[in-house]
Amino acid sequence: MMMKKEGCFIVALNVLIIFFSAKILFMKRIFFLGDTMYSFQSWWSFNTEGIRKGIIYLWNPYLCNGQAFIANIQTALFYPATLLFYIFGFTLGCKMFVFFHLFFTGLFMYLLARKLKITKESSFICAFIFSFGGYFLVQIEFFSAMGSYIWFPLIFLFLKESLENKQKIFFIVVSGITLSFQFFSGYTQILLYTVVALFLYVLLKSVQKTSAGKKYFLIFFIIGIIGLTISLVHFLPVLEGVFYSSRAKVSFSDAVNWTLPPLFLIKFILPSLFGKTCAVFFSENPFGNVFWAIRQYWLTTFYIGVLPLFFSLTALIFKHENKLWSYLFSLLIVSLIFASGKNPFFYLFFFCNPLARIFTHYASFIYLSVFSLILLCGIGMDYFLYEKNRLFFLFIKICFITALCFVFVFIIFGMKEKFLLFTPVQQEWLLRNVFVFFIFLTSSLILFFLKGKISIPLLKVLVITFIIVDLFMFGININPTIGDWFFKEKPANLKFIRERNDFSRIFFTPQAQTNRIMVGDVYQKAYKSLRDALQANIGLPYHVFYVYGYDFIPIAYYKSLLYKMKGKSPIVADTKMMDVLGGRYVFSYQDLNSQKLKLVRNDKVKIYENEDCFPRAFLVSEAKILHRKKILDYLMSPEFKPRREVVLAKNAITQKGEITDNKSERKYNPECLNGADNVRITDYQSNKVKIQANLRQNSWLILTDTYYPGWQVYINGKRDKIYRANYALRAVYLNKGTNKINFIYKPVTFKIGLYFTLFILFVLAGWGTKFCFKLY
Repeated sequence: MMMKKEGCFIVALNVLIIFFSAKILFMKRIFFLGDTMYSFQSWWSFNTEGIRKGIIYLWNPYLCNGQAFIANIQTALFYPATLLFYIFGFTLGCKMFVFFHLFFTGLFMYLLARKLKITKESSFICAFIFSFGGYFLVQIEFFSAMGSYIWFPLIFLFLKESLENKQKIFFIVVSGITLSFQFFSGYTQILLYTVVALFLYVLLKSVQKTSAGKKYFLIFFIIGIIGLTISLVHFLPVLEGVFYSSRAKVSFSDAVNWTLPPLFLIKFILPSLFGKTCAVFFSENPFGNVFWAIRQYWLTTFYIGVLPLFFSLTALIFKHENKLWSYLFSLLIVSLIFASGKNPFFYLFFFCNPLARIFTHYASFIYLSVFSLILLCGIGMDYFLYEKNRLFFLFIKICFITALCFVFVFIIFGMKEKFLLFTPVQQEWLLRNVFVFFIFLTSSLILFFLKGKISIPLLKVLVITFIIVDLFMFGININPTIGDWFFKEKPANLKFIRERNDFSRIFFTPQAQTNRIMVGDVYQKAYKSLRDALQANIGLPYHVFYVYGYDFIPIAYYKSLLYKMKGKSPIVADTKMMDVLGGRYVFSYQDLNSQKLKLVRNDKVKIYENEDCFPRAFLVSEAKILHRKKILDYLMSPEFKPRREVVLAKNAITQKGEITDNKSERKYNPECLNGADNVRITDYQSNKVKIQANLRQNSWLILTDTYYPGWQVYINGKRDKIYRANYALRAVYLNKGTNKINFIYKPVTFKIGLYFTLFILFVLAGWGTKFCFKLY
């Protein structure tokens, strides 16, 4: 009978999720969001292509002249839920992925709340708020964040069981496995928060029971080791990518810029105060595309509902005797301190924790506050339903009436004074938000007055209904939808590029790349314009090569090269290095005046052809040796002769010894460019490149793909050295005659990680088999 009642609440949660997702489940529509289109569709479609061919794409040759695909954690290569994309494709897989995470987010929170002895009704509300609160709904745009978000309640549940249950080994193992899922999902910053939250719980448990403190920390350590070892197949390449990335150098000021202004805490009660909470902007948002004091709306959307917030405050004030109270209160305070950023505690956290210095969006620390408040809501709701403390009801009514009076005065004052600091549109928006809050606040007060005057079952129904209506009204329009044809329809400029492209790359002017100009009066048309222009990473699934592109962990020295080129010329296509990088087609929304650029397509986006563009692989006869710090300046100078020389760092070594200016200088032979010597790419794939070169003299072969550790080269079957050429590219030294050059990407980090992961999985599979035999 108890199981039937539990099942009813789980079924009810499922029905609500189906209702919320009806548009994407039963119609040919899909949630339509910027990062879904810019990044995740591109990355995961590319990933799916490889898996269906039986290959793991470790290298992405299409973005930024080549990037380590395995180093980008947001690709979620090994996350179990990405099987949905591998099997069903992107559009159907996306629908199932969202539904899967909405459901299991609520289910895991429900199980945790029940474990914490919260009643079924209140546990259901905790689960509903966790799935439909503002923080999770805005993560639907970011598949990696959504994937990371759902696992924390289950990890916390398993940790609690590990510390208290007799079957410690079982729960330690499943805790470690679940922790690895959170890593594999692709948003490691949430994993960092999870570790902070778990450590705080173990610390408080150790203080409460000092005799078991060492054992608690040992269990915590073992869970972390299991989770880390399972994750090594992806963790080590990501760690290597961070080392070579600009993310390894995040400054304190950059980190603080992405923290939460204290004023934004008012969004717990007025979620749209600073602009419409929506994943798309344009005319629908009276505040435009810029919020006050912070750049990303998804970092400051954490609405849990008016009544749940009062329940949370109730638990904080009146439930001190609850065993979990001290932990939830501490977690709330710690997360608010770290989310705000501008304080000594955040300073210590940032500089004493090496992992903290690779992240920026610390406003998302509010995630732990949301988690804490939701569980406190469950505790406070039970207190409201079953306790008869007159002091409590007197206090809460006074709070409600005070808040109502304040809001009422605010509305009257606003109508009279017109908020002189705001525009008329902002005044109207502000008053509308305050008025909505006034309605829900009044309704909440009515529920508190009904306490004791109606039966408990009816009061439960009213409370649950009120919370569901509140969050549905807030969240139903956060994530807009569009016909799934949008992701199936090919971009308008794709055919043009494919017909003319031969390993050449496309490039956007800095103005077009930075602003991502959207042409269209509604967001569908605007995003269609971006898609047709092949902006961001949109051409990746269609094998379009980019000089630019978005990657979660960009290679630092390649990024520095692009910045230097941007400083040299406002168009950048004017620079010699753009010729070397293979940027043949320049996309711009404005007319470009350059002698080397020829207009070849004039539509919503103008396409120019750079006729001086170099081929993907070419030969030079000389090597210029410079100190690494001087190379960028030399590449931008008139002295640089890209058709005859390669620029190497001073410590470059060949098998025959150190390269010096005297040994590397040869007379320039124009026959290299006239066909007497020739280079031909015979095979170009994600993880390997094959080239054949016929030479009449010793020469340098430059491949205009980025230099990165893990690439190996074999010349005529023998292993040779790859040089970092022209600051960011690859070069090899060739002797005259016929040469067969094979570049193969074999990162040692992936190989070592794979061995460790397979070993721990083999051990755990053996232990699991033995455990099952003992159990049955």
